[in-house]
Amino acid sequence: MWQLAAAVAAVFVLGAVAGGGLAWQWQERTTLARARTAAPATAAAAAPQGWLQRAAFAHSVYAPEPRHHVEVKAQEEHLARWLTRRIETPVKLFDLRAMGFELVGGRLLPDGPGKSAQLMYQDGDGKRVTVYLRKPERGTDTAFRYEQQGRLGMFYWVDEKTGFALVGELPKERLLAMAKSIYDQDATLPAPSLVVPGAASAAASAAASAGGPIGVPAAVPIVAPAAAPAAASAASAPRCQSGSPQQEVRGRCLE
Repeated sequence: MWQLAAAVAAVFVLGAVAGGGLAWQWQERTTLARARTAAPATAAAAAPQGWLQRAAFAHSVYAPEPRHHVEVKAQEEHLARWLTRRIETPVKLFDLRAMGFELVGGRLLPDGPGKSAQLMYQDGDGKRVTVYLRKPERGTDTAFRYEQQGRLGMFYWVDEKTGFALVGELPKERLLAMAKSIYDQDATLPAPSLVVPGAASAAASAAASAGGPIGVPAAVPIVAPAAAPAAASAASAPRCQSGSPQQEVRGRCLE
């Protein structure tokens, strides 16, 4: 009799062990399946955006160049119009002289399947910063953010028509001041006008018939940012959380 009871007990013990093992295997497989599903989304969220890598790389390549750091110099008045036409988004020549940086010039760059523009600025000590501009794709992250890549600091953001990346080996506070100035000027500076080649020829013919100069357009100076009205500044209340390290930049919280 006791042999039968022992056998029954052994069956129950083995069943419990087998059931526990199966349950553990099922839980492990479920966890691994969830991890595999979440891994691509997590990696995509953590991976830097490709255009930011290109902005940093372009700065590293051209900023150290002693002679050929720009393709078109700032003195050439067609710089903004040329870049605007090529990247199909407005390129404005920002005034950073209040922060000690003069516009040196710019160049056209490849940007994945499209094109981008790089504006270069230099201070009296020879330090250079670049502004990378491109036409953003739909769904591009629009947050105003800061990123550090080695010795390079970078503020980047996306507006309705343009993606911006300010890159330089400067303290974060100095880059932030420059980024704020660019952000404000983008809303106040007039966009460069695009001249259709046929229209330009017609204008040249009209100038010639009127006795005016041909091919000598008026210079387009760098326009200083317009001062914002005090009432408008007071009306825009910060949306950042109080007591948080976030900073307000024209209605956006710096993350």
